[in-house]
Amino acid sequence: SDLRAVDNVGNSTECIPQDPVTVDNDKPYPTDYTRLDQSVVYKRADLFSVTGADDLSGMYSASILLDGTPFTAMGKNVSIELGALGNGTHTISFVLTDNAGNVYDSKDDPNVGIITFSVDSEPPAVVLSKPEDGEYVNQSLTAEGTASDNIGLAKIEYLIDSSKTAEKTISGKDASFSKELDTTGLTDGTH
Repeated sequence: SDLRAVDNVGNSTECIPQDPVTVDNDKPYPTDYTRLDQSVVYKRADLFSVTGADDLSGMYSASILLDGTPFTAMGKNVSIELGALGNGTHTISFVLTDNAGNVYDSKDDPNVGIITFSVDSEPPAVVLSKPEDGEYVNQSLTAEGTASDNIGLAKIEYLIDSSKTAEKTISGKDASFSKELDTTGLTDGTH
């Protein structure tokens, strides 16, 4: 761009010509982001990431807003671990900024919006009341106890010597279970 200064009597001075400037009025856009499913409960190791692009000026920063708190990385991508959050329901959105200052906000995009998801990083608790430690059994044994989980239970798996021998679907946050297990195929001794 050129610049000229003129005083009250008409004297003028021209500025040394500058390199041309490039106009970029287009917002950056996401090229990839983690699609979170509202029907899935995420665990400790799950990540959310977003990558942005800008065709003219390039990406300046990418931010993830997790429950309204921003986590920003310089450049075109950013990711966070979902399991570091507390248990429960959370919201996530993201903001991309290009080098010209244009901003893309996912919450304003009808195809993305604010994403709601749930985290459960607590494993269920289980108490085995039968068989008792050191009990002698022949032919079968009864495995009995209770299980609980802060979000909800899905199943009980019965294992002998670390091998699954049976399973039962359960539901709710608290459940009792009882199953007779065949021991006739086991060798004599401790299992």
